Amino acid sequence: MKKLPFLFLLLLTLLWCRTTSAQTETTTTGIKLSWTQGVVSKSACPVILDKVYRGTASGKETYYADHSAETSYFMNGGHLVPGTTYYYQVTAVNCDGVESGRSKETKATWPATAEYTYGEDK
Repeated sequence: MKKLPFLFLLLLTLLWCRTTSAQTETTTTGIKLSWTQGVVSKSACPVILDKVYRGTASGKETYYADHSAETSYFMNGGHLVPGTTYYYQVTAVNCDGVESGRSKETKATWPATAEYTYGEDK
């Protein structure tokens, strides 16, 4: 019976510490990923960082970077392969180190226009 309170608290923490949505915006210089962080209950440990997951196939995102205290992240075009579609998900991590479930997947192809040439200044 001792496991029940722990599992209940873990479930509540996961529900309170959740990234709700993510979206991408493609620019001529890279991809901007932004998200909305879920509400953290007053009794729950606050969110201290977000984790960004990225992949080149839907459902195949792997850990990419930690990002603290802000709800957007910019990937410079120098770190992107032209013509590649990138898929992203974000999670929240609270001060106990508990990671939330992943946000819904969002995607972007860089560059946004066929006229843009990699390395070209616009």
